[in-house]
Amino acid sequence: MINILQSERLVEARLQQTELGRLPSIAVYDVSPGVEYGLAFYRNQPIASYERNEIPAGDHVVVAASGTKTELEYRLPGRRVTKFGAFELQHLDFYLVTGKVLARSIPERAGHRPRAVLHRVGPVRTGMQRNAATGFRKRRL
Repeated sequence: MINILQSERLVEARLQQTELGRLPSIAVYDVSPGVEYGLAFYRNQPIASYERNEIPAGDHVVVAASGTKTELEYRLPGRRVTKFGAFELQHLDFYLVTGKVLARSIPERAGHRPRAVLHRVGPVRTGMQRNAATGFRKRRL
């Protein structure tokens, strides 16, 4: 019985049964140090820890205490957290976290000024004009 409740070999085996559990990047959140060290041993790789702010930038699997999805979503704004499995005997959940979304920037053409920024609300200030057709205000840059 101790083997089932404390061994991380079974946690690793459950992860390997899923396609997502085979992702190379794995992290832990709100688990005992034994879970982290056991996974590092059986996977033969370092395991990132959210408690030490070692949050991988790309897609990765998080092994976390049961019921921590809301906390993970709070810690990872703009990233998707999806539960894909669990190991109920040790009260662990498995989550897939998508990579960071990079902000898109509009490339500027050489020799051209950036386009005007459109605003929908706010008082008209000096240097702002309202477009009569759309109701948007146009700020000169």
